Amino acid sequence: PQLATLFVSAGLIGMFYIFYTVSVQHLVGSFGEGQARVRNFSLFSLGVAVTSLAGPTTAGFSIDLIGHRNTYLLLALLPLVPLAVLVFLARQLPRADRHEIAAASRGRRTSDMLKNVPLRRVLIVTGIIETGQELFNFYMPIYGRSIGLTASTIGIIMGSFGAALLLARLVMPALVKRSSEERVLG
Repeated sequence: PQLATLFVSAGLIGMFYIFYTVSVQHLVGSFGEGQARVRNFSLFSLGVAVTSLAGPTTAGFSIDLIGHRNTYLLLALLPLVPLAVLVFLARQLPRADRHEIAAASRGRRTSDMLKNVPLRRVLIVTGIIETGQELFNFYMPIYGRSIGLTASTIGIIMGSFGAALLLARLVMPALVKRSSEERVLG
């Protein structure tokens, strides 16, 4: 239980979060084409919103009930559940054909995506949103602690952000039907 250990673990968690995000989005995208893919990403985003609601509130109440160290242990054990599911369901996951992927990407560069104006807009908006979310996730607990809030209260405040995210993602399909995806995202 040292500050250096916390720094190392935070760095590892951040790094693996990026690997997880890219992998899981690739997996979700591989489960269908067209409308099925859109539906799958919608369901995935609802799952992300639910975890944004449940994660901070669970952590906050756990800190107040069982302490920081035990909460850290509890949160470290949680990934074992999806890992077990993955081990037992691995055969049902779609397999990528590496030769098709290599052929499809031959002659293309990542920078070519930026030439696609609608995609570039989505990337910029997503970058702004993610930056705002991460700044909130970083500063809210620090600020909450500085004004004397309990971990549970901080968790509820951060979880309310997840509740708002869930609500927004629930109404987004209706908004897209009345307008356009680009306009709603903007």
